[in-house]
Amino acid sequence: MSDIILKLYSPPGLYAGVAAPLAGVTPMYALCFYGYNIGKRVFCDPDAFDQKNPKLLQIGAAGAFSALFTTPILAPGERAKCALQVQSADKQEFEGAVDFFKKTYAKEGLRSCLRGFVSTAARDATASFFYFSTYEYLKRAFTLENETEPGVLATLTAGGFAGIMNWFGCIPIDTLKTRLQVRDS
Repeated sequence: MSDIILKLYSPPGLYAGVAAPLAGVTPMYALCFYGYNIGKRVFCDPDAFDQKNPKLLQIGAAGAFSALFTTPILAPGERAKCALQVQSADKQEFEGAVDFFKKTYAKEGLRSCLRGFVSTAARDATASFFYFSTYEYLKRAFTLENETEPGVLATLTAGGFAGIMNWFGCIPIDTLKTRLQVRDS
């Protein structure tokens, strides 16, 4: 299978559409944690992060709230990435994300450029719900009895499992989002 793909696309072609998400990843994560901090003030009781009994629904809601901050950056980049990835190797309509937005806006308008915005928000809210609630739960579960916080390995493990749960929760929504973003108008 990889031989066929490499014959159709050059190795750089396998990275089609990746520039848009890479450009947005740093501000997206900054806004994600900013939104999460605001979400904690909105959704979490003072004892939500109790060491013995964390309130995971409140923590998850605070995480989901962060999607309000990340979606405006992620949704357009996801739209461009998906459109660039489904181009055939022999008929490339777009040369990159900027070219995609110029041509799509001229032909179909802003609505088409933002197709999938709501589904991206749903995906990111779900992902962040699972991520932050899992991370906070596991940090506490991995903290030794006489300690106030987990060690480095425990923190890395909690983050790794949180990342798995992030995708476990949102893959079905991501699949639907992608299909919506690449369908013909």
